[in-house]
Amino acid sequence: MNHLDARYLLPLLGVLAAVWLALALSVLLTRVGQNTAAALLRRLHAIVLRGEEPSVRLPRRLLERAVADPSTPAPVAKLFTARLLEHHGAQLVREARGETGRRWRRVRALTVLTRARSANAVPLLAEALESGDEELVAAVVPLLGELGELDSSAVLVRALRTNAFARSRVAAQLDESSRPIPQLLLPLLGDGDSQVRYWGVALLARYAGAEAIERELVRSATDPDPSVRAAAVEGLARRRTQAAGLTAAALLEDPVWFVRAHAARALRDLNGGNGPAVASLLADRSWWVRAAAKETLEARPGLALELLLAYLDHEDEFARNGAAEVLQNTGVLDALLGDASGSVPETAQRILAAGSRRLAGTAAARNGLDREHLEQLAATRP
Repeated sequence: MNHLDARYLLPLLGVLAAVWLALALSVLLTRVGQNTAAALLRRLHAIVLRGEEPSVRLPRRLLERAVADPSTPAPVAKLFTARLLEHHGAQLVREARGETGRRWRRVRALTVLTRARSANAVPLLAEALESGDEELVAAVVPLLGELGELDSSAVLVRALRTNAFARSRVAAQLDESSRPIPQLLLPLLGDGDSQVRYWGVALLARYAGAEAIERELVRSATDPDPSVRAAAVEGLARRRTQAAGLTAAALLEDPVWFVRAHAARALRDLNGGNGPAVASLLADRSWWVRAAAKETLEARPGLALELLLAYLDHEDEFARNGAAEVLQNTGVLDALLGDASGSVPETAQRILAAGSRRLAGTAAARNGLDREHLEQLAATRP
């Protein structure tokens, strides 16, 4: 039995050794080929950047590899794409249509046609976008964004409507468009899908300075979907207009908490007499809304004491504590304690009582005062 095992084992080991050797040789040859190609490309880059043209006919795959590489210098990529279109244009179009059946070749061909700004690029990219092949679509969306033209952006807007790919990724490409595209985005605000309306509002925010766009964003602030309302007030706030302030103030009373939070934060950079309305949110039932209100009030330290004195005795504990935090963070409490020659002023005592032991402890440490004494004041109201 052992003799038979040895008779079969030796040939098996020989086969395994041969396979290992073949694999090792394949890896070695691949690495050598890659290094050779990289060295050749570096030489070609230097030749082209000197204003000369390569005197040899370059392999198609090498040219495609260089064009697809974003690190390839623009003059080199331009020359290589011209060579590819001159000698392989028809084949590239066939591959971009998927006639070869290989995804990687289709993506490579689409990349070359995009970088070449070929007239066929947008129609072929649109066709690929509707293929249903998720990996192919993932490669096509950035190429459409790279083109940044009206026709390519129109394809992306259509993809946004149909949810052909993750809407956030499509919207990111549209938001980076170098060409203004508000005319493509405005129709999204009337779409029956609330997510489409949301992205339409979010993308139009960069154009909010135009009167027509601002008017549509104000209208979207009354949209039935809260995510659209929140996006509208956030977009309007970028321009600091009167309409933005009025819209944000109105949404402070929205029934949905995150809309109220967006409205409160929008008012942080907007002028107007909306301080009392924001301060009232210190008693909101949502922690996020209270936090947004505190951020906005802290951005206006000159108004903090005047607005928040009444809230130090508010029936709601969250409102009292929030008012005390704002008065601490805006330096009001430290100013009162620093001006005290001996006894702690009554207003400072009210702030400490409305706050917490922790607030009293940090105030004592900052001002070099007795921690225990301030904590005692925080435990009782004056």
